[in-house]
Amino acid sequence: MLGHGICYPNAPPPTPFAHHALAWRYIRKYSRATDRSGNYSLQQALDEFKNSACHTLLLSSEDFMNCSAYDGFMPEFFGTLRQVFQRVVVIAYVRDRAAFFAASYNQWVKALVYSGDFQSYLDRVLQGNQAQMHYTRSLTTWADASDTALYMPLPAPAQGHSIEKEFLAALGIEPTRFSSFEKPAYNVTNASIGPLALLAYRITKDRLDDMDWFDPYNLRAREPLNTALLSWAGQYGWNESRPQLVDAVRLAAIRQVFGREDERFAQRFFSCPWSEVFDDKARLVDTNECCYEALSQTQRATVDEFVDRAVDLAATLYSDSGSAIKPT
Repeated sequence: MLGHGICYPNAPPPTPFAHHALAWRYIRKYSRATDRSGNYSLQQALDEFKNSACHTLLLSSEDFMNCSAYDGFMPEFFGTLRQVFQRVVVIAYVRDRAAFFAASYNQWVKALVYSGDFQSYLDRVLQGNQAQMHYTRSLTTWADASDTALYMPLPAPAQGHSIEKEFLAALGIEPTRFSSFEKPAYNVTNASIGPLALLAYRITKDRLDDMDWFDPYNLRAREPLNTALLSWAGQYGWNESRPQLVDAVRLAAIRQVFGREDERFAQRFFSCPWSEVFDDKARLVDTNECCYEALSQTQRATVDEFVDRAVDLAATLYSDSGSAIKPT
């Protein structure tokens, strides 16, 4: 992208592939949250842009979605950008609700920050009315603050274009140059885990919560732990099938809470009903969640082995990262 005049700043660890630390900086500022390292600033991004001789700055984080709920964020963020740029454009992909809730649950479990089953997770979301789940409301707020908003459904329309090519086209990169771009390795950066792996991760999380040294937001220790667990789950063959979590009853509950604002969003940005953009019902199948009690003895033994290995590795990693581990 640099060759096309687009600067994508190198954010610091633990997420150098995205600018989550910039979003976290605002979240910490406005919510007083301290569990995520907001170790990157908008000024740092602007300084790198000024030194790049580029005409466009590209910032990317799904956690920007959460920032729009805080009073004062939009004027500060866009006010700073408009001191440098004549035009601010917001680009985002929009997911259907069934896929979004299944994916967000998968990531929370994989990150070892949630150990409940999907129904308990969904109940908390629907009752708690969490801001990040109102992504169509957030994207509308971003659109109102920007000069241009380009929102595209995920997956991309069947026009012979990959998601990457469609996004590059939105940035103004001519199609003849698409072949020079390497496709991202999603299985490395943001892989989902299968139903049996979800169960094993949940049990691991419960075990780790009994240890007073465990902190899921200690990314220095958790990142290598996550990498190892994902590798083990793959070796067991647990990730060959994807979790199916949203059935007709759960979808109806989701639509009752989010349906009205989703319809307004679809009419404004897609000029058609939500159901024409996302056929939620076509995705519905029976859930394939796993229950430990229903597993065979062989499956239980494998899950137990996974959990024991995970706890042992976590003890080593957290000790090396400086966390105090008390003897048992």
